Order: sequence, then structure tokens, then C-alpha cells
Amino acid sequence: MRNHQKVNALIAQAKRKKRCCVSSNAAESRALYRRSVAGELVKPYPGLFFPAKDWKQLDCRHRTLYVARALHLKYPDWGFAAFTAAVIYGLDLRLNLYDGIVYVADSSSSSNSRLLRRVSMPHAEVCYVDGIPVTSVARTLVDCGLRCAFRDALPLYDSALRAGLVSLDDIAAERQTLRRGRASIDRLIRCADAKSESGGESFCRATMIEEGFPIPQLQVEYANDAGSTYRVDFQYRLRGGEVIVVEFDGMEKYVNPLMTHGAAIEEVVRQEQERERFLFHSGISRIVRLTYRDVVGRSELVRKLADAGVPCMKLAG
Repeated sequence: MRNHQKVNALIAQAKRKKRCCVSSNAAESRALYRRSVAGELVKPYPGLFFPAKDWKQLDCRHRTLYVARALHLKYPDWGFAAFTAAVIYGLDLRLNLYDGIVYVADSSSSSNSRLLRRVSMPHAEVCYVDGIPVTSVARTLVDCGLRCAFRDALPLYDSALRAGLVSLDDIAAERQTLRRGRASIDRLIRCADAKSESGGESFCRATMIEEGFPIPQLQVEYANDAGSTYRVDFQYRLRGGEVIVVEFDGMEKYVNPLMTHGAAIEEVVRQEQERERFLFHSGISRIVRLTYRDVVGRSELVRKLADAGVPCMKLAG
């Protein structure tokens, strides 16, 4: 294949700018297209290209950002919305919501396409994140809440609150502009909590709520004699006086150096056993451990919580 120096420079610039490659004329477009046909480049969106080997190394979030930055260059009047805006803000978007679709705010009735969704909002507030125009955080959350399940949306809301990007009052004010779907947003506002420490914990809590369990207390602290504290993910205080702790156990706590502080798995397990002994000594009645698989599948989550005595409206009915 003929070596096109200008195209090589375009690709190198795109990699430096951390975005997809955008051509400036028809000749460059043809050259980029030929390289995509040959497998050298991928085409994640019409008119956008990126080296295939490098694209494979990017996760879903960075792929979305690379596409958005290139589209902003190509269509500077576009303001990104919904899930695309959520990624740009750095919110906790679950992997199943990364579908390659770009969401933009639109005051017209322009049609959608396979990879483009125009979100109708005649008077949307436009904000800028690293120079990219997006809908406000409150508007972004409302649009996401209308487009996905409760347990997929709650991580977005929790992460926005945790980062201090928005308040519940801001979301409630944006919710007032809706003609339909207010009940879904009301539920998210009622359940969202900045204390949630991760998207996984938010997803777990949302699933518990969906299955009819009460909203638990989050990140309750127990101080030990050494002057440090142990925090539990979720806690229920039952009418009979029992205290049930629910822990969401991802494998990260055993293998992620940021969480283990360099300790070997055996040492992490020993520390966890010591923590459990202290919690039981502090008045905890039971500790329920939920895995990601339990949460996704739901049935084990329901069984474990019900067996521990946590009341469930669905089971009671």
C-alpha cells in the first residue's frame, strides 16, 4: 500500500491528541478508508479512523472519549448528551451501556441513525469538560435515568454526587422539565447516595432495592482500640435488635495493589478475618457476603439476604 505521508501525520497527531483521526479533504478520506479495508485502521464511527492495534488496547471509556473528541473537531456545534456526556464527565457507566452509540443534544427533529441518537432538548444548558460541550450534569443524569434500568442508572447518580458534580436539588429541578418519566427519576433521587464508594457497590445496592429489600445504611464505621476504623459496605438494623452487615466482595480487594497496599493474598485474607472478628465483637449479628455473580443473577442475593433475616417486600407479598 502506498505510503501517504500526510495521512501518517494525521494518524500520529490523532494519537497524540487522544482522539480518532479526521480527514480534512477527499484524498485523505480515501487513503484512510483504504487502510481500514486493509485492516490497518478501524472505523468506529463514519468518517473516524484509528490504528487497529492501538484501538484494541483502549477500554470502552477511552474509546468513547476518542470518538467524542474527534466528533467535536468535525462537528463543533454538537453538544454531547446522555451516556456519552456521562463518560466525558467520568461517571460510573456500566459496561453493558457502552454500545458505540453517540448521544447529542438537539433542538430539532433530525432523524437518528444506527450510531447516533439525537436527544431532544430545545433549551439545554451547555457546559464544557476539557473543551468538549456537554449537557449539564443534572440534565445528563436525567436523560440517562430515562434510558436505562434503575440498577444501571444508580451508579451514575452516586458517582456524580460522590464527585461533588451535582446536588439532589439540581437533579430535582431538571426533573421538573420532564413531561413523562418523572417517577423513574424520583426513585433515583430518593435512593442516590454520595457515600457509595464504587460503581459495583451502587449496582449491588440498586439490585437489593429492586428485589424489595429496604435501603441500607452505607459505610457505617466501627472504631477499634488502635484508633483506626472499620467501615462496612451496607448495614441493616432489624426490629429485634439484630445488626446485619452486607459486604460486596469483588476480587479487586484481594489482587488490586491499590487496595491491598502490596500485601500478599494470604495477608489480605488474614486481615479480613481479623476485621470480621472485631465486627462480631462490636455487636454485628451476621455478615452476608455477596459476589458480583450473586448480584447479576439476583437469586443468590435474594436467598442470602432472606436467610440472614433481612425483610423483603416481594417475599412478604
